[in-house]
Amino acid sequence: MKGRQKNILVIEKSSTFSQLLRQTLHAGGFRSLRTIPQFPSLPKNRKAFDKVDAIVIGSNSNDSTATTAFLQRLSHSHGHIPTILVTDQKTEHDHQDNGQKQHFLSWSEFSRLPRLLHQLLDKSADTPVSKPNDTPIRILFVDDSYSVRFAYQKLLQENGYAVDVAKNAIEALQLARNNTYDLAIVDYYLPDTNGDKLCALLKPLDKQGYLQIALLTATYRDDVIKSALESGAIECMFKNEAKELFLARIASLARHVAAQKGLLESKQELLHVLQSVHDVILGIDQQNKVAFFNKHAKKVIGENTRLLGTPIKKLISFYRKAPKSSQLQSLDCDKPDNLVQQDNLVCAFNTDPDTLYDCNITRIDKNNERVEYLLILR
Repeated sequence: MKGRQKNILVIEKSSTFSQLLRQTLHAGGFRSLRTIPQFPSLPKNRKAFDKVDAIVIGSNSNDSTATTAFLQRLSHSHGHIPTILVTDQKTEHDHQDNGQKQHFLSWSEFSRLPRLLHQLLDKSADTPVSKPNDTPIRILFVDDSYSVRFAYQKLLQENGYAVDVAKNAIEALQLARNNTYDLAIVDYYLPDTNGDKLCALLKPLDKQGYLQIALLTATYRDDVIKSALESGAIECMFKNEAKELFLARIASLARHVAAQKGLLESKQELLHVLQSVHDVILGIDQQNKVAFFNKHAKKVIGENTRLLGTPIKKLISFYRKAPKSSQLQSLDCDKPDNLVQQDNLVCAFNTDPDTLYDCNITRIDKNNERVEYLLILR
C-alpha cells in the first residue's frame, strides 16, 4: 500500500483471538496496530480517531448487545471508518445493506482479512493481492467408450482442466489411489460395475475431503439418477445435452471445489497459529470428539492423557455461571451449537473438577472437515 502504514484498531477480549488477528494482520502488511479488550468510547470529535484507518471486531465481542450499540454509535459519529466483524455467523447487527461501511468475515475465512482491508482502504490504488490458485482442476473421467473418453477429454482440456481417463472401474480406482482428483465424472453403465457402485468406492479414496462426483449417462431413468445420488454423486449430467450446459455444470462444481480448498487452507493456517498461543485450545469434530489440541493443552491436561478421538464429555464438564453469583448451572455438551451462544461459560476438567476455567466455543467451519469447533480455555 502506498503512503503511511495503516492503523487497525482491534477489539477482541480473548487474548487467543487477539494474537491470531494480530499475526494475520502483520502478515498482511499492517504493522501499526492497537488492540483493546472492550468497546471504546466514541467522542464526537473525529480528530480523536484520525489515526484509526479501520476497526476489526473479533467474535468474542460479537456475542452481546454491546456490539449493536457500538456499531450504531460508530455509524453516527465515525461512519467513515470501515469496520470488519470476524464472526461465527451474521447476527441482528448486520448493517451491510444500509449503506454503512460494515463487513462480515467468518472465522473459517479469517486469512482473507488483510486482503479485505486492502480492498477497503486502498480501492483506488493498484494494491497487490494474492492471486487465486493457478493449479487447474483435476478431473477423473470414466467411460468404456474410447470415442466418448477422447471427445470429453479434449473438450475439458481445451477449457483449462487437467483430465485423466479410465475405461472401467478397476482403472478408475487405481488412478484414484495414486492421484488426487477434484472432480470425478462417471458413466453409469460400465463393463465391470455400475456407476453408482463406483461412486461409493471412490468416496473413501478422497484424500483431501472435497472430491465432487458427477454421474454421466445417456438415460433419463429416475431409478438410475436416484441410485447414483444416493451413492455419493452430487450432479447428474446427460451425454446428449449441449456442450455449453455440460461446461457450465463443470464450472459450477469447480467453483465449489475451489471454495472447499480455500476453507481447508484457511483452517490449516488457523490451527498452525493456535499452536503458538498459551491458552488451552481443543478442536472438536462433528462427532463431538477431540480432533485437534495445541501444545499448551497437552501440558495442562497431562502428557499421558489421550486426547485425539476422545469424546469431549469424557474430558470436560460445562457450566453457566450465574451473573453476580457463585452458582453454576450444568450444561449439555452434546450440542456444541448451544454452547457457542452461551455467556458466562465456564468448564472444568473431569480429572480436576474443582478448578474452573473461563471458556469460549467458536464455530470455525460448516463443511465436512474434521475440526468444526474451537474450545478455548483461560
